[in-house]
Amino acid sequence: TAYSESEIDAIDAFVDDGGRLLILSEPTRTSISGGLFGAQLSERESRLTGLGSRFDVQFDTRYVYDQAQNDGTYQQVVAEPSGEAVLSGTGAATLDENATVAFSVASEVQSTGDGEPVLVTGTTARTAGTDAPRRHTLAVRDGDVLAVGDTSFATAARYDVADNEAFLTGVVEFLVGGDRADSDGATSGTANTTRGSDATTNATANATTSGS
Repeated sequence: TAYSESEIDAIDAFVDDGGRLLILSEPTRTSISGGLFGAQLSERESRLTGLGSRFDVQFDTRYVYDQAQNDGTYQQVVAEPSGEAVLSGTGAATLDENATVAFSVASEVQSTGDGEPVLVTGTTARTAGTDAPRRHTLAVRDGDVLAVGDTSFATAARYDVADNEAFLTGVVEFLVGGDRADSDGATSGTANTTRGSDATTNATANATTSGS
């Protein structure tokens, strides 16, 4: 199910208090199931619309594909850093300008606020159902919020493909770089919130201590 307003309020408060939020999503998935009246086609869309809109992030429900630049198939699109693609305040988690991150069935992520692109496709990528090739943003950062339109880069089967491991390291450094404090001024312990009935939706809020 989608996040409730009270859950979104709690995550919002967590980020306002210095926590870091990672939102991972994927495009609409279509499945075929058999039944008494034959095969039925059903779609499952991202349940992150409410959460994303609270943090000025919009996920497209269509997949991005690229027949010219990919990691084997047209849906396994590759992305490159946009600008310096800094994921940590120290700059330690900056991707090399020549790095490539390989996704599998990704969706575009766009900021409706002040977010900056972190990863973008080449100019030959397209959105399913459209003909015009253009660059697509697959990861966006807006302060303490990072949104990525794919989950596969962090899986056991894909983390060591292309420069995925470097990007995943950057994501981890981003998450542990928060500055969340308790009411008494002491830094808090790690907090995590994860929801998703399947791999198509996943949101993680993460804060870590800067001291014991």
